Amino acid sequence: MNSGKRFESKFHQSLKLLPGASFRLEDGGAVSKNKQLADYIYWDDGEETFAFECKATKKNAFPMCDIGNDQIRGLVEWEAMRTTFHSIVAINYYGENVAIDNRCILVEIRELLRYLEQTGRRSIPADDAARIGWECERIKGNIWKLDPWKVIQC
Repeated sequence: MNSGKRFESKFHQSLKLLPGASFRLEDGGAVSKNKQLADYIYWDDGEETFAFECKATKKNAFPMCDIGNDQIRGLVEWEAMRTTFHSIVAINYYGENVAIDNRCILVEIRELLRYLEQTGRRSIPADDAARIGWECERIKGNIWKLDPWKVIQC
């Protein structure tokens, strides 16, 4: 299993621990490339709805070329539809040994774009992602305590 699919699977298990409901938006994989807004949609027990795009990198900085311009535009447009709609990029920085170095950081799309514009970078280091977003606590193995509400309050 590639690192991105591994992270998506573990992220989904983490997402199921939250109150509310979620579902996977299938993109067809390598067989049929269907453009989708994100990997998961999550509704909390209140009014908030989150679109999560999961990305994984072994590098110290996540390269933005791994997210397509159409997808970025879709995430921004999703947030613009309602004040209760939020687009979050969940980035897994897993390093050389996934059992030891395995961070899950949630970054709201507008904050990510603002960071890139202000810094002129084309990637975001893990520590910078944690500073502008929210680093999730590991519960066990590769399962995280997700808190998307912290991201929208940053």
